[in-house]
Amino acid sequence: AVPGWLKGRLPGKPLYIINGKLATVAQLNALKPTQAASINTIDGKTAAQMYGPNASQGLVVVTLKETTR
Repeated sequence: AVPGWLKGRLPGKPLYIINGKLATVAQLNALKPTQAASINTIDGKTAAQMYGPNASQGLVVVTLKETTR
């Protein structure tokens, strides 16, 4: 399951990118909201153009703060 701090940002099962690398839901769940420098959501059409058809349900891009990398 998606962590509560991300719920409702995108419907379906988006792809997750953490610091430029494809991530699993488990990796995302291991993060604390305070570790994130930024969290961006990208809708399915735009995400699919960027990352291919696997991102057709959207994309969540998380950039971590420098101290948590």
